[in-house]
Amino acid sequence: MRQLYYTFRPLLNRRSLNLAKIISLALGLFMGILLFARVTFELSFDNHYYETDKVCAVNVTVHYKDGEKKGPYHLFDGSIVASVTV
Repeated sequence: MRQLYYTFRPLLNRRSLNLAKIISLALGLFMGILLFARVTFELSFDNHYYETDKVCAVNVTVHYKDGEKKGPYHLFDGSIVASVTV
């Protein structure tokens, strides 16, 4: 029991420094987990399509005769893979 007391005694003496260390450690771990989740999502979001290396995104902007412009519309379709031949 005394070993625990000797372990926590220095932590209680400098509370503000230890609080800053704990907050920075928690923030660093949170950012690391967030970064890992983002990278995992970016690498796996189109894996459910067949032949993922041939999946394409099509950006469409519609121009009307009166000068009106609509878009851009972002189309992402897995069915394009079957119709596109390389």
